Amino acid sequence: MATGEGGHGGGDVRMLADLFGERAEDPLGRAADATDGARSLVTGLAANRSFETGLPVRTRELLDV
Repeated sequence: MATGEGGHGGGDVRMLADLFGERAEDPLGRAADATDGARSLVTGLAANRSFETGLPVRTRELLDV
């Protein structure tokens, strides 16, 4: 597979394969888990709250993961 095939440097193809049960090896341990997903979401929530208030937001105030 070419590194650019499928978008995002081939990452889209790998992600879809992982989601639908054709897991590939991950020797560097780069695959995200549910906790990583929750952290990603709370980062976006904190950014939006900061945009609204103009103040810094501690992510732990929104969700403890």
